[in-house]
Amino acid sequence: MRISLIVRLILFVFTIPASFVFWQLFFGSKIDWKFRYGIQSSTRNDTIFDRKRRVGTELEITSDQGSRPKVNLHDLRPFQGDIPSPKWLNAYVEFHRNAQRLNSEGKDVEVKYLLWFCYDICGGLGDRMRGVVTMLYLAIATDRVLLLQQKNPVALNVSLIPAKINWDFEQWNLPEHIRENWQVLSAIDSSYETLQFYTSGAYEPERYLSIASNYPGWNAIVKDPKWTHKFPGIDELAKESGGMHVDFLFPIGTKTLFHFSSRLETYIVGLRKYLKFLEQEYIGIHWRAGGVWADQTRHDLKYIDKVPECVKQMNLAISNNRGTKCPPIYICSDQSRAKSLLLNKLKLLCGNESAVYASPFIPFHIDRSDAGTQSVAIQKALQTWADYYLLHQSSCVMVSRSGFSEIAALSSTNPFNGSRCWTTFDDCTADGILTHILNPSKEGSVAAKL
Repeated sequence: MRISLIVRLILFVFTIPASFVFWQLFFGSKIDWKFRYGIQSSTRNDTIFDRKRRVGTELEITSDQGSRPKVNLHDLRPFQGDIPSPKWLNAYVEFHRNAQRLNSEGKDVEVKYLLWFCYDICGGLGDRMRGVVTMLYLAIATDRVLLLQQKNPVALNVSLIPAKINWDFEQWNLPEHIRENWQVLSAIDSSYETLQFYTSGAYEPERYLSIASNYPGWNAIVKDPKWTHKFPGIDELAKESGGMHVDFLFPIGTKTLFHFSSRLETYIVGLRKYLKFLEQEYIGIHWRAGGVWADQTRHDLKYIDKVPECVKQMNLAISNNRGTKCPPIYICSDQSRAKSLLLNKLKLLCGNESAVYASPFIPFHIDRSDAGTQSVAIQKALQTWADYYLLHQSSCVMVSRSGFSEIAALSSTNPFNGSRCWTTFDDCTADGILTHILNPSKEGSVAAKL
């Protein structure tokens, strides 16, 4: 009897770690979303918002070092200006442009290539942008020409066109035999294994490397010891700012890569006419309910009751505690029912005379929804990006457990000082409105150090 009990205990002890390994191998990517905010696990390297500054009722920034100067409210707005131009970025842009010039002249350019691709399942809009921006910093670190190609559900240039570098794969004159012989890594929804691959250098001999990834690894790449010389000034800045340079690397990346296409701008102009408040201060609300598109539940609809109070707190933040009247509000969600509930709750809070709007578009997920015909897919993709734009431009945004609203907030972060007004509904108190501040009293200090 005793021997049997001892055997059972031994089996039990060894079963726990084995089960954990099995779960991580086969289901780890399915539970990654739980940690995206960095609220539950602030030590993970793959969180987007892994450092936060809390804005109190007097908009006084606090940190581990105590109080810091009050923030100019203008700094909390979505960033609209020109991005910093550090020397390492300028050098890469020149390198990329020279390679393209030689390629267009039909010359064999002695460079290595890195292709980010999406041909099938690649994640939603937010996931894809995280992967693309990570590829930019990996390309800079490894001296590769970055190219992008998306086929599902539509080509990337339907919504986005090249900005500082021409990343459009179809516009490069590459021989057919090269196009068919790329070394491929498909790493969708993987995290630590992907980062280990990036930093291993095992792919270095390959001239043509293509990666499908949605991993937010830019922060780890610029901090990797063997690549820090590629990003001079980053280490010093990180030490002074508590490692928060993640907050400006992403907007620098998106603005280096992308402009909106003319077709997307047409949709945005239409929205501006439909929503007459876009030139005012307004609040963006994103509610990712989940439970549709074979997606796990993200936010139960019963918690929508918390949103009106959250709106009050965001209004206090953007009005410096003088907010008595509801600001205009824009709502988007993956569920029509959630949009309807939010619309009714917020109209009840604000009154019928207030500008409270729900997205006019039928919810669509670029990775999971049935796009139908190509023309319908194009329309849906443009509508999804238009919703993103409204969140991106809001004075303060309530994000969900979704890369969609996370990158809307992150890509509009001020790259000079890391500031942005955003929050989650479950941490939306007067003391919980979150911003990202590096040096709020020294405008331009980041650009100067880079």
